[in-house]
Amino acid sequence: MAEGGEVSMAEYNKFMAEGQTFEQGSNYAQAVECYTQALEAISVGGVLQDDIGKHCYCMRSRCYLKIGQHDEALQDAESALNMDKDLITGIYAKAEALYFKGDFEFALLFYHIGNQMRPDMKKFKLGIQKAREAIDNAIGSTKKCTLTTEGDLTMFHQGLEATAGKKRVGGQRRKGTARNRSARPGPQTNDKTVKQLLGELYADRAYLESLVNDPSLRLGQGGDIKTLAASGLQYLDKRTEFWRQQKPIYVREQERKEQKGRISTRTSRMATAGKPKKRPVTQEAKTKAQSDLERALQAYRSMRPDKCIEACEDVLRVIKSPETRDEREIVGLAHSLKGASLYAKENYQEALKEHTMDLDVSVEDRYRMRALCQIARCNAIIGELREAASAWVQAAGMQIGDLTAAWLHHELGRCYLELGDVNEALDSALAGLDAAELAESREWTLYLTILKAQAQEQNNQRTEAYHTFKAAAELAGDLYKRDLKNALLKAAQDAQHANPDAIQEERESHMDLSAQDGGGDGNDDADGYSDDGDDDDDDGGDGDGDGEGDGEDDGDAQDQGAGDA
Repeated sequence: MAEGGEVSMAEYNKFMAEGQTFEQGSNYAQAVECYTQALEAISVGGVLQDDIGKHCYCMRSRCYLKIGQHDEALQDAESALNMDKDLITGIYAKAEALYFKGDFEFALLFYHIGNQMRPDMKKFKLGIQKAREAIDNAIGSTKKCTLTTEGDLTMFHQGLEATAGKKRVGGQRRKGTARNRSARPGPQTNDKTVKQLLGELYADRAYLESLVNDPSLRLGQGGDIKTLAASGLQYLDKRTEFWRQQKPIYVREQERKEQKGRISTRTSRMATAGKPKKRPVTQEAKTKAQSDLERALQAYRSMRPDKCIEACEDVLRVIKSPETRDEREIVGLAHSLKGASLYAKENYQEALKEHTMDLDVSVEDRYRMRALCQIARCNAIIGELREAASAWVQAAGMQIGDLTAAWLHHELGRCYLELGDVNEALDSALAGLDAAELAESREWTLYLTILKAQAQEQNNQRTEAYHTFKAAAELAGDLYKRDLKNALLKAAQDAQHANPDAIQEERESHMDLSAQDGGGDGNDDADGYSDDGDDDDDDGGDGDGDGEGDGEDDGDAQDQGAGDA
């Protein structure tokens, strides 16, 4: 709890940073403690005083799942949703907690809710898939079971009549039996089933069970050891029950049979296959290609494009038809470096061909995204904005981090803005803002807010553009970008002066504030900002609110998002 009944944001930020460090190091118990202290730092009397705590609840929920405390994880997720019912990380945290508790139906519901809100986030689609598989495994498949009314059903009808008679005559006795049955523990899983479910963990369970039953641990420190062993044993039993519901034994056996069948088919195909038509790349040739590729990297970093192109061509002469994953990575990087060097020489068409070949040969998503982003850059600079937008859309649909997603949506929105598709540009800005919030990047929040304001202005939403430019100017001030702040304030004034309704709204707002404060001197400007002569933007701002007046270069973000060589 905050000392003296005051909220300490400094303490909150400190504990949040420590918690994230522990979480990245897989020290989840320490991370839970740090997140708890962070929540206490912004709480007074056990009540949170700032909505920023909702993000801390989601992070602590994620750590609780890692240490097997599913009830606490669910409680934290619900606390975050109570503060913001549309918080996407809270919805995902609740879906995950319900899934690991074994409530697959409710987990499926929240996965669907998250997927409807953010269809671009693949983890909701994966959640829907795994929840459906768990439900199918738990109830079994009905495809192989068909009930008919054919044949002699006399015994079936006699059994129904006998059951009905017992219910009428012995109702009181059956009620007592049901009560006794509910008091008994659930069905016990036999040792063979437990061994199949736990796999390698079965030996650990047997060791913990021997510690719990060891009579020599009753004295001294033995009580603490037995307590820890019992806690570990209880955790393994919970995991066993969860895995039994998620994927029963009969499903595992069926999958094992199918896997054996696939192995047998593949083995027979390999045995009957003829000799390979192409000779594989020798280890000596692969070593030479790697040496040439390192030479190309050094030339590229030292900004010698001709030397880089020469080294890349040496690589491509050694490995002409890549077959293995390693060979594809080497050839793909060679095409990427050659394309980047051609781009530096302003040979954009040839650069585009090289990046297209990089896309064709690459297998992993990170390398394909690298190629797509470079293809988009080449298309954008030669004026093929539709092709550039298409490449960025493909890259944004891959499994990427939140920070990379923020950059991609910004680039895509700028492209749509140049094409005049303001609605698509506005949608890209909003999606990028969500990603920037998840990544907790105020820098990209600023740039995407500027993009949103420009899209609103081009869409003749002058009032909304005015308020968005002011919000961006405030954020630029918080980030100590004075040039950009002045440019954004000028853009807000331009949007306001183009819309008389916004001027009247601002004037009425200031009149209301003056009345509450006991009146004013009547010299305030209509837009709420005094004219101090700085509107000329003498620090280098261009006044168009495009985020370029501060001299910041987005190239670092491009390198980070695209995996630029």
